[in-house]
Amino acid sequence: MKVTQEFTINLNTPAVLIPLLSSSIQNIIIVDQQSSPLIYEILNEELVINTLNATSILIEYDTAGITTREGPIWTLSLNSTYSLTVLLPEGATIIFLNTVPLAITTDQGKNILVMPNGFIEFSYILPLTIQQTPSTLEDPEITPVVIPQENLTNRAEPTLDSNSQTFLTLPLIAGIFFIIIIIIMVSKRRIEKKKVDQQPQLSHDDLEVLKFIEESGGKALELNIRKKLIIPKSSSWRLVRRLERLGYVKVTKVGIQNEIELIRKKS
Repeated sequence: MKVTQEFTINLNTPAVLIPLLSSSIQNIIIVDQQSSPLIYEILNEELVINTLNATSILIEYDTAGITTREGPIWTLSLNSTYSLTVLLPEGATIIFLNTVPLAITTDQGKNILVMPNGFIEFSYILPLTIQQTPSTLEDPEITPVVIPQENLTNRAEPTLDSNSQTFLTLPLIAGIFFIIIIIIMVSKRRIEKKKVDQQPQLSHDDLEVLKFIEESGGKALELNIRKKLIIPKSSSWRLVRRLERLGYVKVTKVGIQNEIELIRKKS
């Protein structure tokens, strides 16, 4: 994953301090407006850059610490000191958000989320596209909007104008292996659907989910189910979808959360 950040600074600013978007980085390149390399050091997950006589800074580095993948589910997770504008791939479906976006817009069929600063985590799935060559699936493009902090003691902060922007591109490439996974999941879904009327075997986690929903008055948020079972959101998502296919629950969208309603008790 390649991170690129661009800043406009005051010519007389001797140094700036830029928070990193990940603690795991490599291949750092920092240059000024004339493509001349700048001296820097990393202190506590922040870049301290000597910028005297520079009017702009270009920062590039690689990181693998922001996105993860579990089956068809991609998850973006990071802690940012500034707000982020997230451009999702075309056709991407969000299945989890840990916080309400500041704004939601679209651009050429792609959803754009403006996320607040702080801890950000959301998961999404991408549509399956079969072409003559292995398909390339886009990852979100993130544009952090840097909000400078002023009057801090013992460290120099960036002086940024209103045109300062940060661009973060997260390329994800999925090929034949991804297509095979989807085919297996579709086949499994069809098999499980045929077993609905044959009293299918429920796993321990299935029974725990049904028990929790029943004890919660017949309805529960998927978020609370995940907290109760102490499982990843991707696992709770699969459990709920399986129970829905088997006819035990109904899933209803309530805001950005999924409400799970018990419609058939376990035998």
